Amino acid sequence: MMSRMVSVQAAVRRSLVIAALVVACLATRVLAQEFVSPWAKTLSFGIGADYATGTYGADTRTNSVVFPVTVEWRPLEWLDLQVGVPYIYQSNTVSPVYVVRPTSVQAESDSEQATTATQGTPQGSSQGRQQGTTVGKQASASAGALGAGNAAEYQPGRTSSQNGIGDLSLQAGITFIREGDILPQFRALLYLKCPTGDRDNWLGSGEFDEGIGLSVSRTLGDLSLYLEGLWIFQGGSDFLVESGYTARDYLNYYAEIGYQVTDSLIPALALRGTTPASNELGGTAEVRLKLAWKASEHFSFQAYVGTGLTTTSSDFSGGASLFYNF
Repeated sequence: MMSRMVSVQAAVRRSLVIAALVVACLATRVLAQEFVSPWAKTLSFGIGADYATGTYGADTRTNSVVFPVTVEWRPLEWLDLQVGVPYIYQSNTVSPVYVVRPTSVQAESDSEQATTATQGTPQGSSQGRQQGTTVGKQASASAGALGAGNAAEYQPGRTSSQNGIGDLSLQAGITFIREGDILPQFRALLYLKCPTGDRDNWLGSGEFDEGIGLSVSRTLGDLSLYLEGLWIFQGGSDFLVESGYTARDYLNYYAEIGYQVTDSLIPALALRGTTPASNELGGTAEVRLKLAWKASEHFSFQAYVGTGLTTTSSDFSGGASLFYNF
């Protein structure tokens, strides 16, 4: 009964987000002729590459390269829409471990199955952190069992890789307060993630996620400030249950301060992260140095390097994106 109620609540949230996105799109057709100014009729296409590597608190190192493709459209001054889909490549290297070989045949079967199952599993994003932690626990358990009449077999490190389309995301931003002499700009956010990624290869969660949030931005001379918070209602996932984790809703946050050096060049310092996405794992936090450059009227470029501040974050990250503004 409880699981049925949770499923109903998730379906209601998803329906509300989808309905809001549809209403926002339909509103553009009704109001466009009267309220759209020429500068607001903007459409941009972006493609990029993002690299990240880390152990995420375990003995397994995960390297990932993500090629995000995004389309952004601002049909109204107060409305912006974004669609994004990534192509993901990731590889996982399991560190060498000793596998316990108990003298009991039955015990050997149980221990070997548990350890092998975790070591052979590919990982990605939050799933990678959860599975990586599982591998670390199994390795510690094996080491602790040595010297108790059990034999141990050395297993060398192994690497596995997978690639494919990730989960598609949809987002709408609605500006309800414009920046003035005193007040900053306030923008409501609606978010929906669709499970287009291959769950079996850890390229997607296999579930819908919904989100609602708020962004605040302010310009102070050459300084630009931006703050965003997005509360994610995480869809229940069989992956988490099978891995021994309990999913929970979480906050996705982002803060940035930039300085306009020239009319076309803006360096910035950013902080991004999440609160814990499961009861068994900590949150993430990463600091980034960014550079935005408007090369021409139609082309703009962004690049960044970053490092994690928590054990569940990547050790190093970096990326670049190119946008074409129609």
